[in-house]
Amino acid sequence: MGTVPVADLTDPARTVLLEPAWMIEIAIGDEDPVDSVILLIRGTGDAPRLRVEGAV
Repeated sequence: MGTVPVADLTDPARTVLLEPAWMIEIAIGDEDPVDSVILLIRGTGDAPRLRVEGAV
């Protein structure tokens, strides 16, 4: 697995990971504690490899 060249972390409730062929958006909202997570994956070509560890 490699690193993500562009990650938009300007909004704490929504993180966007960008590659030329794909985008992953992770939305957790602004509630504390977090009660839901939305994961949107869009793209073409090779799918990104992700490893999610730990519990939310």
